[in-house]
Amino acid sequence: MKKMISMMILVVALFAASPSRAQLAAPNEAGVSMGHVHLLVRDVDASKKFWTDLGGTAVKLGPNDMVKFPGGVIGLRKGDPTGNGTGGVDHIGFQVKSGAGLMEKFAAMGLKTEPTKGGCSASPVGSCGFAYTSEGVKIEFIEKPSNTAPIKFDHIHFAAVGGAPDGANSAAAMREWYTKVFGAAEGTSGAGPTLAKALELPGTSLRFRAAASVMLGTKGTGIDHIGFEVKDLEAFCKRAEANGIKFDVPFTKRPELGITQAFVTDPWGNYIELTEGLGHL
Repeated sequence: MKKMISMMILVVALFAASPSRAQLAAPNEAGVSMGHVHLLVRDVDASKKFWTDLGGTAVKLGPNDMVKFPGGVIGLRKGDPTGNGTGGVDHIGFQVKSGAGLMEKFAAMGLKTEPTKGGCSASPVGSCGFAYTSEGVKIEFIEKPSNTAPIKFDHIHFAAVGGAPDGANSAAAMREWYTKVFGAAEGTSGAGPTLAKALELPGTSLRFRAAASVMLGTKGTGIDHIGFEVKDLEAFCKRAEANGIKFDVPFTKRPELGITQAFVTDPWGNYIELTEGLGHL
């Protein structure tokens, strides 16, 4: 226990340069920006400590525990995730101002890691590698020394159903769906035999790769759902329904939380919450 605490202190030191601010990005023309990623965790207090030690700020959304970062919010809900992973979302990513020694510190804490050979600078995109939470949620850390914030949300990486070449085709279909529904714009990263070109939404990058086998949907896994913040959510939902989108939970006012929300599942089983009002956290 003493070793775990001392190693977490070392991790905290990496991100102690300035406080975390949770300001969400301004929306795109469709009214959409990055909102949150909601995790299903066995121990909420331990998970909250993990994310706050990374540099996030613990907040409450009604009774719900949330940890805010620049560009996005991590939600925590107690439960027993299905399997040991994240279903149709392969991983989420964060930018760090400095990734020096980060993977080694995670490994010393007993977490599974996949460090980049040669360190962060050896990767064309500055990726330091991956660390896994105790629930199997995979997190990529990308070093960006030019950032003013020590840590910020970066991307959501989907695993497209089916193997290549079908997986590549499925990834292309996923890109088309997220472009049509949320107004995501073509990005500059990605492209290859198992990696489709990325899309950009304000506050995040949406990335896609072909999976070796059919993936579970997200609901009930470590990443239960992803969330986008939407300006004028009620009007957005009406337009989406007129265009054939079927909502699992229709537009709903939640005055006790200070938000409005709706839920939809994409054609690949990824559960998505749409919110308006997370900016007040």
